[in-house]
Amino acid sequence: MRLWLQAVLIMALALTACRRPEYKMLDSRLKIVPLDTDAEESYLGLAIDGAGRMFVGGREALFVYEPAAHGHYKKRQELLRFPPDTWIYNIALRGPDLYLLTASALYIVPGGVAQRQNLHAQKLLWGFPDLQCHAAMHGLTFGPDGDLYISMGDPVWYQVNFGRPDHWTHWTFHHGPADATMPYVGTGGVLRMSPDGRELSVYATGTRNDCGLAFDAQWNLFGPDNDHEQNFDEFVPGRLLHITEHAYFNWPRGWMTEKQPWRADLLQTMTPHLGRYVPVGLCYYNDEFLPAEFRNSLYVARWGVRTIPRYPLEAAGDTFRTEEAPFLKGADESMARPVNVVVGRSGRMFGVVCYMPHNDGSPHYKSDLFMITTAEDPSEAPFRAFDETKATSDELFAELETPSWERRFRAHVELTRREPAAGAEAARRLALARNDSRAMLHLIWLAAAQTNAATRATLIGLTHNPVAAVRLNAVRALARFGAGAAADEVFGAALDDPDAPVRLAGLAGLIDHGSQPPWAKVEALAEGTLDAIVEAGTRGSGLKIEDWDSPAWQTAGQSPHWENSSYERQAAAFLLRAKGSPAQWAELCEDPDPRRRILGILAVGFRLTKPEPDQPPSRWVPKSSVLTDGTNYFGADLVQGRDEDQRVCAAAGTFSTQAIWLAVTMTDEEKKLVALLEHRLLDGNKNVARQALFFLRLIRNREAEQVLATEWGLARRLRSRRALPNFRAATATNLPAAFREFDWAKEAAAGNPQRGHEMFLSRGCNRCHSIAAGDGGSGGPSLAGAGSRFNVPYLAESVMAPNAVVSPLFRWTALQLTGGEEINGLVVNETSEELTLLLPSTERRVIRQDQVESRQVQNRSPMPEGLINTPADLRDLLAFLTSLR
Repeated sequence: MRLWLQAVLIMALALTACRRPEYKMLDSRLKIVPLDTDAEESYLGLAIDGAGRMFVGGREALFVYEPAAHGHYKKRQELLRFPPDTWIYNIALRGPDLYLLTASALYIVPGGVAQRQNLHAQKLLWGFPDLQCHAAMHGLTFGPDGDLYISMGDPVWYQVNFGRPDHWTHWTFHHGPADATMPYVGTGGVLRMSPDGRELSVYATGTRNDCGLAFDAQWNLFGPDNDHEQNFDEFVPGRLLHITEHAYFNWPRGWMTEKQPWRADLLQTMTPHLGRYVPVGLCYYNDEFLPAEFRNSLYVARWGVRTIPRYPLEAAGDTFRTEEAPFLKGADESMARPVNVVVGRSGRMFGVVCYMPHNDGSPHYKSDLFMITTAEDPSEAPFRAFDETKATSDELFAELETPSWERRFRAHVELTRREPAAGAEAARRLALARNDSRAMLHLIWLAAAQTNAATRATLIGLTHNPVAAVRLNAVRALARFGAGAAADEVFGAALDDPDAPVRLAGLAGLIDHGSQPPWAKVEALAEGTLDAIVEAGTRGSGLKIEDWDSPAWQTAGQSPHWENSSYERQAAAFLLRAKGSPAQWAELCEDPDPRRRILGILAVGFRLTKPEPDQPPSRWVPKSSVLTDGTNYFGADLVQGRDEDQRVCAAAGTFSTQAIWLAVTMTDEEKKLVALLEHRLLDGNKNVARQALFFLRLIRNREAEQVLATEWGLARRLRSRRALPNFRAATATNLPAAFREFDWAKEAAAGNPQRGHEMFLSRGCNRCHSIAAGDGGSGGPSLAGAGSRFNVPYLAESVMAPNAVVSPLFRWTALQLTGGEEINGLVVNETSEELTLLLPSTERRVIRQDQVESRQVQNRSPMPEGLINTPADLRDLLAFLTSLR
């Protein structure tokens, strides 16, 4: 019997040895070294410290593998066990403490790095809606400021009607030992939190389900976003994201500029070629252990296609570009699916593979733990152990000079823990550092946390350094910790930098700290990013709005992929949205330059359709979505995380932008902003019109949304073919009978523009309407660039029937004065003491406020009718107006 058992064992081992490997490296210079396997624990989270200790999280348990004296690792030890289906997605290390990110909460385990008994997990962040573990809290890393960066998915993505690309979810985060709260309104995004949990803020928003976070060697942040999973013809490809402060990635309103190239509100992804994308883990590699081509690259565990590819980073304008390159691949017929990849043990890489035939809500799976190393690496995999928690400050600062990013990163995190002493020493070293020092970027951030005048002055000086990376991190650090009274000057000067990321950092600084932004610079910066979109929008400019259902409308303004500095443009629009004025937005929306009109549309559109993510529920959150029983707008349970300590979380809810405007009454200012967008629907540049229409469709009722989205090619084809509600183009029926039988576009082309100009002056049009910068005409809409900004039917109707459609911006005001006098006109200026009225005679009258007994805005235009008497006169006037381009 013993001999028979031995024979069976030998045969089994032989079969195992002959079996085709489940996954392999695609470069012969590299090899996979198996470390462990488990049939039940379902490994997922993974982290390694400088001493070589490997921490692994699974469905419920947290394990540690201690390095062996002569080999790889000792047998694993269990440190903690959580309730069923908790899922430890990510692990971060800081000093003696472990940070564990589960599907719905972030925990700290004090002493967990070295202590092995009596460990307790303490909640630092909770309240995330516990709906879907696959769209949960996933990414965790420390940043240059010493704070934690946390990525989360959109918890209600699977409940959304994808026919309408717009929804918001709101809930309340609880954080820190004092149980502080922060409301959240958004979808997926990235949070920033202090290591003690006391401070929490929103870093970026608009992600679908970013499943990992990693900083590169210049402190740029990256994350892989899950594919759309719906609307396969428009939105499916996954995204590899360059994540900057205040960035808004537009989920679920849009996906990629390659899909909708006329969209000026979208941020560009780093590569459009990912296809169906189910990322799980992410790391950045820049170490000398592996061959040179594997450095300065991101690595993503692609669960769906059984691979870990690499993504070499290449700077491109204000962001990065990359293409996927092969690295590790699972066999096609295998169920082996990578779910994590990290760096450790002197530059080797470590990974987790799970064995799953298909997706599952909360799967049990077998998992492997393995190491990726060089083919000639000795069997014991020797490494330099360095326990950061036991190192002196001098030893840690010396680590900042090593070529290994892994070692520099860990030393940096440990030094942030030793503030303020480490910061003071960093400031001293920074004053002596050379530009070619690897420690330079670390010293900038470590010193910046001091926030004293001397250090701030040093950092301000570095914003003029000849090395772009030094300038970039100096500006970012000042934006993070504040530039004091010099904020406007420092961040305004950054807008002149030749390096796009520095300019982008300057815009972020102005958003957070600016009091009087240099608007001319901001606007010029954004205009420079819009040339391609504007140029593409001139194609098919002869299209008429009444021909909206023609195939030409579906392709007007389309162009191939281009570089267009989308991050700078969006940040400029957000700055305008946050600190600009309605008068400024109106001026931009009516500007002769189509680039400035798009910028105005972005500021107004974001103002009307994007809530602030960290503000308490207000008029932005419809009451119908705030339900006290813990259910959301769609009726699904929104239990706010597993609260073992029984702390109660606030109710959550989901709503659309449309629901906001159905639930509230617009203010006069908001009505004017909507009118600015409506005015641009007739823009002579089709991409300007499309951008305005995109924001309007988020506000309109459902019927209008279907019509606009369908007929103007903004979403997948819908069936509706009704007349356009809420907005109509100029039609012949609005004109006097003698003027109705003409094609005014053709008539204008045949008219005499010189005679039209003479008529414009002789009939007093110039007293209210300017046609060029510096003109005396004001009060009425500017006609500068009218030939580019408006189509001919609209111009004809505006001249002959000025009361047919009156924008709220230019409506007549009827005043009743204290002496009994009634007076009507357009209010063109107003203070607390007096107002100025533009009369139909084009005269202006100043009236004291104490003379006004009552006032009423009427749906009339101050422009008089009857200025044009014959079709020939209108023909020539239109010829002149359309010549203004």
